[in-house]
Amino acid sequence: MRQLKIIKQVTNRESKSLDKYLQDISKIDLITANEEVEL
Repeated sequence: MRQLKIIKQVTNRESKSLDKYLQDISKIDLITANEEVEL
């Protein structure tokens, strides 16, 4: 297992991995306000 390295760096917004992540999560329905209150 690799060692976790924490660095002070902002994710590059031109990153392909960021674009793929945002596309993937955009397919997931958001919860309603009432569902959030229940949580």
